[in-house]
Amino acid sequence: PSKVEEQQPAQQQYWITERSVGEFSRSFWFPHRVNQEAVRASLKNGLLSIVVPKAAPESRRIAVE
Repeated sequence: PSKVEEQQPAQQQYWITERSVGEFSRSFWFPHRVNQEAVRASLKNGLLSIVVPKAAPESRRIAVE
């Protein structure tokens, strides 16, 4: 069984915090493009933190005829 809590600290945003026992997996869909090369994860004192930065906006030139 998992316990789900929503949290909104002043400096960081968390979508969902959950606690469970045993093996699990989770998939996420992000509302914006993300920089997959810069994703970081850390495990400290049993707390898994994952940082997923937004991707830089792409610009392109469009020829006007």
